[in-house]
Amino acid sequence: MLDNSRLVGPDVLAGKEVGEIERIVGEGKWADVAHIYAAYLNGCDYFVTENPDDFIRNDRRKALERLLQVRIRRTHELVEEIANS
Repeated sequence: MLDNSRLVGPDVLAGKEVGEIERIVGEGKWADVAHIYAAYLNGCDYFVTENPDDFIRNDRRKALERLLQVRIRRTHELVEEIANS
């Protein structure tokens, strides 16, 4: 039986992906880890962000997409993708 958490914020049982997400986006960036992990857990096809430093640049997008099977796009990229489909 799980008890009430004494930590601030929602409680989730984290899978093995969380450690890898943190390694990719940066140690201690828990808000970023939680956001992308929530998209993964909810089965989202896309994760839209205007934070390219943590989610897109330096091959982060490629690594996160491969790990989570969630497409990561900036707003204008998603709009273009939809317009071209």
